[in-house]
Amino acid sequence: MQCPICGSETGVVFESEFGVIPNRYYSGTTRHNFNFSLNACNNCLTVINFSDNVSDSQVFSGYTYRSPVTNMDDESVLYLTRKINLYFNNKIDGLCEVGGNNGFFLSKLGLKVNNRESFVHIDKVRPDFFPTARHIEEFLDMELVSRLSLEKKFDVVVARHCMAHNKKILPFWESLFSLVSTSGIVYIELADLSSSLDNDDYGQFYPEHRYSLSLYSVNYIANLFGFEIIDAVNLNIHNGSIGVIMSRVGNFPIEYNFSKYYKAKTLSKISNLSVNFYSWLSNIKQNLDEYSSIGLWGASAKAVFTLNLLGVPYLKKINKVIDNTPEKYGKYPPGFKVPCQGENEIRSSDVFLAGAPNYIEILMKKSSLLNAEIVDTYDFTFKR
Repeated sequence: MQCPICGSETGVVFESEFGVIPNRYYSGTTRHNFNFSLNACNNCLTVINFSDNVSDSQVFSGYTYRSPVTNMDDESVLYLTRKINLYFNNKIDGLCEVGGNNGFFLSKLGLKVNNRESFVHIDKVRPDFFPTARHIEEFLDMELVSRLSLEKKFDVVVARHCMAHNKKILPFWESLFSLVSTSGIVYIELADLSSSLDNDDYGQFYPEHRYSLSLYSVNYIANLFGFEIIDAVNLNIHNGSIGVIMSRVGNFPIEYNFSKYYKAKTLSKISNLSVNFYSWLSNIKQNLDEYSSIGLWGASAKAVFTLNLLGVPYLKKINKVIDNTPEKYGKYPPGFKVPCQGENEIRSSDVFLAGAPNYIEILMKKSSLLNAEIVDTYDFTFKR
């Protein structure tokens, strides 16, 4: 297939018939599998998750993910507020967050809202944590921008961890850039492909993530629309992310150093993806073979996706699914034989894999208080 970003030919690095939409939960047991393939573009350094038979509307129907109430995004908040103060002396004319989920990040920026129309939240999920923002319960596209006259309205446009979820990636970026005022900035944040490959974090490639972008990918796309990266920061969230600030070419001095060796290093990692992915799955199977049954604490999209890839015999080993997202309670993750329950259903004899490795320290403290046991993570990257 041709890369939807740069038009170059891509190569298949992984294929499976066990694709699922991991954040979509069901009233009963279901497989809901579909074929998907991971394709790598060696030109713009992007991994494309190709599942032609799954639309964006299907992905976000019954969507259960909610931004967790933690301090994991504090470094992002500090970085962005410092840059807003530097570029605008903390006086901005409008902010729009796209794909802001429940508004938790928006609420932590500490920005005052004098004019509700100047603070806009665009998402299918309501911003319960920032109710004073104007909420637009739609997907971002150029038709929406034009219909609501949102062109060049905002000095700051934020899009965190939603860049990978859009099947038509370039139209989405075009819409995003169209929101920015003439002298404004765009701040995007996403899991960094290079870091994911460094950390063998292949659960990141679940089909909801249509694209896994590198810093090089972001730079390529920005240039297509007359924007450039003026600063970037490495972040710990999602096991290695990047925060990137962009502006129209020439508006701000470029603060970061884009290493000339970055492309070669990332390309080398992509070339080994196929072998490493299959080896990763084989290792998980071998470790799970030690258990006849075990619980999953933290029904993350990564864990649901990965366990489905292993096949029915391994899914049957999961005897309990625990999560702290109320929208999931009583519903079944795709492919699972047991419904999701709250943490009040944990018993002292329960043994778990942690399905949310980012929160391993929190889960370990809770398990100690509840006299339950966490023996490892779903991908066996954590050894107790």
